[in-house]
Amino acid sequence: MTLADDHKRVSQNGLQLAGGPDDLTQRALVYLNLYRSSGGNHVFPLLAAHGALWASRHFKRGMRISRIFARLELLDPQRRQDRLEEVSAFANAMKDINRRVCVETYTAFHMTRLRDLDCICQSKKNAVYSRRFSFGSRIQLSGLPSMQPLRV
Repeated sequence: MTLADDHKRVSQNGLQLAGGPDDLTQRALVYLNLYRSSGGNHVFPLLAAHGALWASRHFKRGMRISRIFARLELLDPQRRQDRLEEVSAFANAMKDINRRVCVETYTAFHMTRLRDLDCICQSKKNAVYSRRFSFGSRIQLSGLPSMQPLRV
């Protein structure tokens, strides 16, 4: 398999695991699984899991508050609707960014596990860098693990 084939396969798996725009809790579990799979070496997923859980509550509360403030537009129902749509579009854009970051984090982690940085950094100039940050010496390489639901 080529690097491009591996990347496509891993990113498609990550896209499926990331779920839809509103699946922030599911993404938090994907992040937690990435953190655990790294043996605690890759801390970003732990921070991102916290952010995803925080965001899920924040978006719900923000939409509630925006509906309350939209009621202030009593005389102009079209403007009220426009404002609600703007807030909803903003929230959806933020959720989409969160989803894309999850997919990219998943893909980068598993591509590193599959190919190891020695394969990705092929020039001699990057050989020291690639060996220093290689996951191969710290994580047993076993291909793509199945992402089983975490039991808490």
